[in-house]
Amino acid sequence: MSGISRRLGLDLKEVVVWCALYRSYGPAVFDSAIDYSGLMSKKIVEDHLKNGLSLTQTCVKYKILHRYSLRNWIRLYRQGKLFHMNKKQKKPSASGQEAQSRIEQLERELLFARAENAYLKKLRALMQQTKESSGE
Repeated sequence: MSGISRRLGLDLKEVVVWCALYRSYGPAVFDSAIDYSGLMSKKIVEDHLKNGLSLTQTCVKYKILHRYSLRNWIRLYRQGKLFHMNKKQKKPSASGQEAQSRIEQLERELLFARAENAYLKKLRALMQQTKESSGE
């Protein structure tokens, strides 16, 4: 795991969490997105602190893909701000709007790249077919 984390430039502890998640739940754990509302994340943090679980154990128990999310919830919990996040916000903040705008831009770029890729695949197949029919 340390070799993989070094080669890919990832935090070793993140790779450890991902491997533990994979062993516990299989590859499907990476396909599903779980919405951790403020109240749910508060319960997770309370369970983590009450039972003395490690960050990795808590991540595996609740299928949390990133340790930094849990660390952030713990920090917010200790500051008394965890319950007030997520669902309580009615309107996205300026940074939230910027992020949404960036997501939309990236989705457009992805759509264009997929269309371009499909076009190039068809062009390659046509060129191959032409080459075969001409006897080359």
